Parts: sequence; C-alpha cells; structure tokens
Amino acid sequence: MFKIFKRKPCEEANAIIKYVEDRIEGKETSIPSVEYPVHKNLLKDYERLFSNEEIMSTSSKKMLDVNASLSDFDVEMSSISDELIDFAKEMATVSESNLAVVEEITASMNQVNYTINETTETLKELAVSSKELTNQNYKSLDEIKEINQLKQDVMNDASIMSKQIERLVEMANKVNEIVIGVGAIADQTNLLALNASIEAARAGEHGKGFSVVAQEIRKLADDTKESLRGMENFVNHIQEAAKEGKESMNNTIESTEKMSKKIDSVSDTTNKNVDMLESTVNNVYTINEAMSGVSVAATEINEAMDISSKDAERLSVMTNTIHEDALKSGEYAKKISTIDQTLSDIVKEMRQGLDGTIHAMSNREFLEHMEKAKIAHQSWLDNLNYSVDTMKNHPLQTDSSKCAFGHFYHSIQNMPIVIEKEWNEIDRVHEDLHNSGKKVLKAIKENNHLEAQEYYDAAEKLSRQIFKLIDEILVEVNKQTQKGIELFKG
Repeated sequence: MFKIFKRKPCEEANAIIKYVEDRIEGKETSIPSVEYPVHKNLLKDYERLFSNEEIMSTSSKKMLDVNASLSDFDVEMSSISDELIDFAKEMATVSESNLAVVEEITASMNQVNYTINETTETLKELAVSSKELTNQNYKSLDEIKEINQLKQDVMNDASIMSKQIERLVEMANKVNEIVIGVGAIADQTNLLALNASIEAARAGEHGKGFSVVAQEIRKLADDTKESLRGMENFVNHIQEAAKEGKESMNNTIESTEKMSKKIDSVSDTTNKNVDMLESTVNNVYTINEAMSGVSVAATEINEAMDISSKDAERLSVMTNTIHEDALKSGEYAKKISTIDQTLSDIVKEMRQGLDGTIHAMSNREFLEHMEKAKIAHQSWLDNLNYSVDTMKNHPLQTDSSKCAFGHFYHSIQNMPIVIEKEWNEIDRVHEDLHNSGKKVLKAIKENNHLEAQEYYDAAEKLSRQIFKLIDEILVEVNKQTQKGIELFKG
C-alpha cells in the first residue's frame, strides 16, 4: 500500500533548487523529475511562477507597444484639442463678425424694404399722374385739332375777304373811271353851254331863252362837277380803305399761316410728347411691377436674414460648445498623459522584474527595437520637415521620454557595459532632438519660416548623430550575439 521512494527527499529538493536557480539566471534547463508529492506541488508552483513570468514578459512587450501608441494618441489628442481650441476661437470671432454683419444687413434690408415701399407708392402715384397727364394731352390734341379747323376756316374767310376787297377795289376803280368820264362830259357840257351863251348873245332878243337854257346847263354842269368831286373823294377813300384792308388782310393771312405752322409744330410736339408719355407710363408700370418683384425678393431676403441671424446665434452657441469640448479634450489629453506615464512606470517595473531571468530581453529583441527606433525617428523627422514645408503644425511628439524609442529606452535600467557609453550618449542627443522639434513647432506657430528652417536643420543634424550611435550599438550587439553572449540575460 505504501509507495517506496527511490531517492531521498533532499535530493529532489536540491534538484528543484538547482532548476529554479538556472531558470532565474536565464539558463535553458530541463524540468527535474520528482516523485515526492510536496516536491511535485512545489515544482508545479514554480512552473506556474515561471509561466506567469513568461506571460509578464510578453505582456511587458505588448504594454511597451501600447505605451508608445498611447503616447502617440496623447500627442494627437493634444494637437487636435489645441487645433479645436484655436478653431473655436477663430469661429467665435467669425461668428461674432457674421452675427454683426447679419444684423447690419438686416437693418439695411429693413431700410431697403422701407425705401422700396415708398418708391412703389411714389411710382403708383406717378403712374396715376402720368395717366391723367396723358389724358389731358389727348384733350389738348383734340383742342389743337379744333384750333386747326378754326385756323383753316379763318384762312378760308380771309381768302374770301381778300378776293372781295380786290373786287371792291376793282369796282372803285371802275366808279373812278365813270366819275372821270362824267367829269369830262360835264366839262364838255360846260363848254357847250358857254358856246351856247355866246351864240344866244349874238342872237339878241331871240336868243334870250336859249341863253337861259345855256346858263341852266352850265349850272347843271358845275353842280355835276361839284358832285363828281365829292364822288371822287368818296372813291379815293374807298380805294385807300380797300388798300389798307388788302394789306391788313394780307398781314392777317401771313400771320395765320405762321400761326398754322406753329400750331402744326405744337401738334407734332404734343403728339411726340404723348407718345413719350405713354412709353413712360408703360415703363412706370413695368418698373412698378419689377419693384413689386423686388419687394417680394427683399421680403424673402429679410426672412432669410432672420433665419441667418438665428443660425448665426446657433453657430455662436455651437462655437462656445466646441470651445468647451476642446478644453475638456485638453483635460482628457492630460489624463491620458498621466495614464501614459503610469503605464510607462509599470512597464519599467515589469522590465526590472525580468532582468537577469530567462524571459529577459534577448539580443534579437533589442536589435528589433533599435531598428524600429531608426524607422520611427526617420518618420518623425519627415513629419517635422513636412510641417516646415507647409508652415502648418502637425501632431508631433516633443517629449523625448514618450516617443516609442523613449519608452523603450527608459524601460531598460541596467545596460551592459560594452554599449553603456553610446547608450547614455543617445539619451542626451535624443532629448536635444525632441527639444529642437518643439522649437520648430513654436516658430511655425509664430509664422517664422526662417527660424523654423534653422531649428529643423539642427534637428536633422541631431538625428544623424542618433543614427550613428544606434548603428555603433547595433554593430556591438551583433558581435556579442555571434559570440553567443546574451547581454540582457543572466
């Protein structure tokens, strides 16, 4: 019933101790064979510890990567937060300016609306007045037509009167001719009567009766001549009056013709004015309709400006919200930075706990980290150069302890003596490199391209120094590896 042990319990214990010591020193060794239950449990516990150590080693490597990613996230978050804060400030300025502009435009549009309404009313009144004026002009044209007709009648009557005066002159001339003829006859009669008187005187007593007749004839002739003188004066007066009437009538006809031409000119001008006035009235109606459209558009613009004003107010509120969120993001970034630092300390402690054990970092892992460091810093330098070229800040880690290499660098506490000098030198140059990056970003923010380029050139020079030191370390670690020496184990 009882199992007989082939070896003494102390030998199993010694084997377990030797195995544990070898594992602690990082030596590859096989698990000892034990039979004693207590030793089996003890060995099982040690194996669990070594397994946990391996897990811790793997976790520390992963956490180192996570730590670097978290630092990058911290940088990007801080950068975005700063950009958001700047953006929010600009937006606040733009929002205030926009709100002021909207309010100013709204006030202007109200004035425009008022002016449009007044103009519309004025145009309506103008249209009515123009229409009335057009109607009055049409009446004037009708009256001018009537005047034209009267003028024509006057000219016709004047022409008739002129002809009648001409006839009167002709008749007066004929009467004058008759008077002259009768006067000649009277002279002849008077002469004959004189001759008769002479002959009657010669006849004596027998000629007395004939003498009386002759005297009567002479008296009649004298009376006739006297009457003819009156007639001649009357005819002369008629001729003078006819002549004056003729001249007056000619002047009347001439004045009437001039008046006719002026009336025709006034009529033509009035017709043109009426046409122009009608065109103006039509234009006024067209403008009035257009003003109605403008009024509608102005009203719509006013409504749109009201909406814009509300949107501007909302934008102002949203901008304040963005600014507050950006400030919160900055606070979160600080918390992330604190978490990052805490996680970095934990990784450092975990690395220290693994130093000298079989799960400590191998030469191959160290070399991989150093190669990654070169790639990461070249990428960092390229990003810095891009920032200088564009004169715009981009997310960039300026804390030398929080870049991927910085986390790795500070997680190692005990550096082998063969590379200790170069390793310590890297820390100084690496810190100067990141400080140069910080100066570059500051110069870009101040929009000083010359200074930014100078600091970048300094950073590039420091980067070459880092690459030289890393290459020297890589050469030495490769030599040690070829000799079979693990620098970080045992």
